[in-house]
Amino acid sequence: MKPSIIFSCSALVASLLLSVPVAARDAAPKAVARTPQAPNRLIFVTVDGVRWQEIFHGADPRIVDDLRRTPMPERIRKDYLSAGKPADALTPFLHELEGKEGLLLGNRDKNYCRRVGNRYWFSYPGYNEMLTGKTDSWANTNDAVVNPDITFLEWVNHMPAYAGKVRAYATWDNFRNILNEKRSQIAVNDPQLALPATVPGGDARTFALALQSIRTEDPSVLFVGFGETDEYAHEGHYDRYLDALHMVDGYIRQLWEAAQSDPRWAGHTTLIVATDHGRGLADFDNESWRRHSSGMDAAGLFHPEDSWPGSDQTWAAFIGPRPVEPTAKSAAQLWPCSTNSQLAATAIEALGLQWSDFNPKISPPLVRFLKPKPQ
Repeated sequence: MKPSIIFSCSALVASLLLSVPVAARDAAPKAVARTPQAPNRLIFVTVDGVRWQEIFHGADPRIVDDLRRTPMPERIRKDYLSAGKPADALTPFLHELEGKEGLLLGNRDKNYCRRVGNRYWFSYPGYNEMLTGKTDSWANTNDAVVNPDITFLEWVNHMPAYAGKVRAYATWDNFRNILNEKRSQIAVNDPQLALPATVPGGDARTFALALQSIRTEDPSVLFVGFGETDEYAHEGHYDRYLDALHMVDGYIRQLWEAAQSDPRWAGHTTLIVATDHGRGLADFDNESWRRHSSGMDAAGLFHPEDSWPGSDQTWAAFIGPRPVEPTAKSAAQLWPCSTNSQLAATAIEALGLQWSDFNPKISPPLVRFLKPKPQ
């Protein structure tokens, strides 16, 4: 799909929504203590399996020129490589955040090392890590297993100030298990939220549900999980992978702008965007970027033929009502890396809560939120 088609699709989804009427393994942490007087809000977005290289370099010319991966390279070059900075062309919204006192972290060219903390480097362990703050979880499979761990979303959903105000919309069905719908009382892709039948599936539908939720459900915490980037990468379609990433960047922009235009959200909402894992490093036959895994199996045995170096490397973005900066332990350095396990504590702090009340043993926040600069 051309970017013009992508954004016309986004505009169609948004216009359709305007016409819709309003309609454990661990013991659960205590949902008490130090709730803010006026609850802050959070939009937490995940984009499945996107390499830091595309975020900070843009489209890779070597893979673009490989007709097996990019059947129409001329169109991709025109859309993403012909003018200005390729990274800005591919994900313009994410790159605007730093100019708005936000952060985009994970550029290894600038000595900023981010990675997953779990041993496996694929989706279920990756999402469980970022939502629980733990790297030593049981999670070692992508199978449909109901999560015994407590995510920060579940904890927040059971707090008096946020009870029933957490919503989750995702392309991957397994989020129903990751978030443990029954125990957490967070309905993933809530069927009660009606959409026009003309809204397409996949990430477009996930976006449409999330946007409709902001407009009609008034949640305090919104989780949005996009997944088509990983699907197209596994299939070896680099052009579709790039288009899906560009589309999601536009979706995130629209979610943020919808929140900022709503007085219920504006001025006290934080946006966090992250990926659950990376992809393999560039190689001569442009094959490894399709894959991701450490090669470690559930029994702890290493299989080198299934190991894809580089697929542990990640990135993350942040913007909120206050300026954001990395914590001392997360400052630019090549080692040790900051990890995705720090995102749970970061999200909790963004809500004005104490992350140690959730679980004092999880990884500490990745960033801190500063006092607003005087006008």
